[in-house]
Amino acid sequence: MWYCHVQRDIMRIKLVIITCFIQLFVYQLAYGVELALSEIPVTDTAKVGVILPGNEATSDEIKPVVPVSDAKIEVNIPARQMRVYYHNEQVFEFPIAVGAAGFKTPVGPREMTQIVWNPWWLPPNSSWAKDEKPVPPGPRNPLGPVKMNLGNAILFHGTNKPQSIGRAASHGCMRMKNEDAKTLAWWGQSHFTDKTDAALQDEYLQKKGRSFYVSLNIPIPVEIKYEVFEKKNEQVIIHPDVYGRVANKKAKFKEWLVSQGVFEASLSETQIANYISQVKRDSIPVLLNDLMIPSMQAQLPANPSDETGSAVQQSVQSN
Repeated sequence: MWYCHVQRDIMRIKLVIITCFIQLFVYQLAYGVELALSEIPVTDTAKVGVILPGNEATSDEIKPVVPVSDAKIEVNIPARQMRVYYHNEQVFEFPIAVGAAGFKTPVGPREMTQIVWNPWWLPPNSSWAKDEKPVPPGPRNPLGPVKMNLGNAILFHGTNKPQSIGRAASHGCMRMKNEDAKTLAWWGQSHFTDKTDAALQDEYLQKKGRSFYVSLNIPIPVEIKYEVFEKKNEQVIIHPDVYGRVANKKAKFKEWLVSQGVFEASLSETQIANYISQVKRDSIPVLLNDLMIPSMQAQLPANPSDETGSAVQQSVQSN
C-alpha cells in the first residue's frame, strides 16, 4: 500500500517538474520576442504589421508612401527664368536673378518645403558676409517680403535690389521681384497647406515686423537646370552662357538643332556663327528659317507667324 502512495507522489513531483519546465520555456520565449521588438527603432514601428497574400514587399524594407505633388517648378539658369506648372499646365513664368559667377546657383533637383513671410536676413557663414549684421523684416531686408526654402541654404526670395532681376547677380539664391515672390509663395501656400484663408495675407502685411513660418504639407519639386538653347513656342532661344560652361557654342548649337529634328545639311554655318556671336547679356530669339542656307530658305514659307518665317531681329530683354 505504501508503495502505491510513493508511486503517486513520484508522479506528482514529475508533473510539477514538467510544468515548471514548460512555464520556464514559455517565459523565455515571451521574453525573447519582447526583447526583439524593443530593439526596433520607434520610427520603424509602422513597418510591423500583417502582410496579406499578394501584397508582399518587393524590397527588404517597407517604405512609407510619400504624397506626390501635382506641381513642379523649373528654373533655367542661362534664361534667368522660372516656370511653374500645375497638372502639367504652365501657370506662371517669372524673371529671376541667379547666382553671380563667383557664387553659382547649384544645378539639380530640390524641393520647396517651407515659406517664411517677413523673414529676417541672417548673415551666412561666408567671407563676403563676415562684416554684415542681421537685418529685420522691412524694406532694407535683402530677402524682401518672403522667402521659400529649397534646402542647403538655397532659396527663392524677394529682394531689395529689383534692378538685379534678370541678371547673374546673387550669392547663389534666386531673387524674384517682390510681387512675384508673394504671388508664388501664396500660390504654394493656398494649394499645399491648410493655411488658405486670404485674410492671412493682410495679417502678414499688417504685422511686418513679425515672421510667419508655413510648412508645406506636400513639398513642391524644383528642378534647376542649365540649358543655353531651348525652343519656346515658334522660336529657338539662344541664352547667354552665364557661367561659361559651354565650349564651342557653335558646334553645340548645331548639335542641339539636329537633336530637335533639323536636317543638318540645311543649316548655314555662317548664320549659326552670326547669331551665336550676338548673344551677350540678353537672350536672342531666332526663327529656324534664318539658320538655314539660302537655297533651303527659298523652299520654306516666309510667313512670320510660322516657325520657319523671317528672322526676329530684336533680342529678348530680361526683366
